[in-house]
Amino acid sequence: VFRVAVTGEIESAQFGGGIGRGGPLMCVFSVQHGHDWTVVSGVPHGITQLAVLSAPPPSSVAAALAGGAPKEAIWNFPLGLVFKATSPFGWPRLVV
Repeated sequence: VFRVAVTGEIESAQFGGGIGRGGPLMCVFSVQHGHDWTVVSGVPHGITQLAVLSAPPPSSVAAALAGGAPKEAIWNFPLGLVFKATSPFGWPRLVV
């Protein structure tokens, strides 16, 4: 039996310049894993908080003026999971 600890965050997502002024955005996530894997602690699926699209970073001001700069939704949503398994087959994957 071995254990795997996963820590990190769903930081942000970038969207092309063509996206309009839509409402707030959220990220839906889940962790898929094989039959030998068990979640020992943590939440293997969920939804982040809402975020609005931010202005482009200063490095792309010229592109923003041209209307083609990507926009970003920032969540900084923490993740923390611990798994145990008897076989590495079916290694956990984060699906967003």
